[in-house]
Amino acid sequence: MKTIKQYQCGICNTLWRSETECKNCEEAHIKIVSIIQQDFNSYKSGGEYPKRIECKMSDGSKRIFNFK
Repeated sequence: MKTIKQYQCGICNTLWRSETECKNCEEAHIKIVSIIQQDFNSYKSGGEYPKRIECKMSDGSKRIFNFK
């Protein structure tokens, strides 16, 4: 019988055989630091959730995410 040790990225859930690869994977992900702006439809038009958000990212960039 063999024992297999794996590491799982806490962000994307990818499995890695080495701890170093797993840490590299986790560090490579650019994360949302804050939400700058949110745009909603009116409540009569399905406005429960934002249709668009603008976010500041951990690398300093700004990104816009549109939802359908």
